[in-house]
Amino acid sequence: MTTRALLVGAALLYGAALLDGAAPLDGQSSPRAGMLEQDGWAALKGGNAVAAAASFREAIALDPKNAWLRLGA
Repeated sequence: MTTRALLVGAALLYGAALLDGAAPLDGQSSPRAGMLEQDGWAALKGGNAVAAAASFREAIALDPKNAWLRLGA
């Protein structure tokens, strides 16, 4: 499986969870982490894995128990 296929799969999984109304597994502890998470998913959607990784890495530092951040990373 290619990296692109994995990224697309992760984005689809995340999107499906949002449609089902799922919240982050451990709750969001930082509004800044939420903004970085949105930036990360947008970067993945736009094909910019480097920017996505940076956003998710910074968000994980703020909210280390959020599983969605680790999925994105």
